Amino acid sequence: MLTGLVKADAGVIRLSEEIEGDGDVLLAAACEHGLEGIIGKKLDAPYHSDRRGDWVKIKCIQSDSFFIVGYEPSTAARGGIGRLIPAARKGNNLVYVGGVGTGFKLRETIKLRKHLDTLQTSKPPVWQGKRCSMDPDRCN
Repeated sequence: MLTGLVKADAGVIRLSEEIEGDGDVLLAAACEHGLEGIIGKKLDAPYHSDRRGDWVKIKCIQSDSFFIVGYEPSTAARGGIGRLIPAARKGNNLVYVGGVGTGFKLRETIKLRKHLDTLQTSKPPVWQGKRCSMDPDRCN
């Protein structure tokens, strides 16, 4: 349907053709050409405006989103942050994914720690090595 609406080389919106084949090979070619990535779709699935997993976006530069669910105090700089504790969403759960150093300057970590300290809760959303639902009383 879009073929008749989107004219070739007529601006910033372009219609890409359907390509059937090996997704790994296609992604490698897209990345070699400096593209952001590829979109994949189950051939027999109809279009839906919500996220059902029928369509996937695969980026050349892999990244993900995480929740900062805590921090460990710095052992070197009083009032600073030693590492952040991130978690990733897995279904309705948050899953601990390991700690990461901040790379921030001392002044920035002190400011961030003061802000994070205002967000404290009595029960953590995740425990290291365990998976917890959004309800911390239900961990396994």
